Amino acid sequence: MRDNKWLAQRLKAVWEKYFPDVRQGNDVIVRFGKKSRRTLGSIRLQHENPSILYILSRRVLGVKPKTIIVLNGHFKKKQIPEYVVDATIAHELSHYAHGFASPHKQKFRYPHKHGVVRSEMQNRGLSELFKKQKTWTKAHWQRVIIND
Repeated sequence: MRDNKWLAQRLKAVWEKYFPDVRQGNDVIVRFGKKSRRTLGSIRLQHENPSILYILSRRVLGVKPKTIIVLNGHFKKKQIPEYVVDATIAHELSHYAHGFASPHKQKFRYPHKHGVVRSEMQNRGLSELFKKQKTWTKAHWQRVIIND
């Protein structure tokens, strides 16, 4: 069954295989989000509307905000290949490695400009996975989402 626990296992597998050099500097949580027609995934730091207690704990205790990776709710469907999910996780981990929504130093001004994610995935041996994901989504995505 595809649930958030399954997603956490996929995150761990992708991280260990392709991003072993990227230190996990804070808690990273992956979960399913709402079903979307266009967005496959997103990454953000958990600090929108922080409580005063949260702000104080960050300042006094050095608590780091959590990184939240949210994947499209359509990915719960087993007809979507696991490699599409893994490629999306790898894409979001590329952002994490570049310092977006993570405690790492930000390497680039913009998260997608000049193909930085594609380059990162290529350097990590993810080119074929990326191509398979693009090919599958181009051929099948509309059919999958039209049924919901």
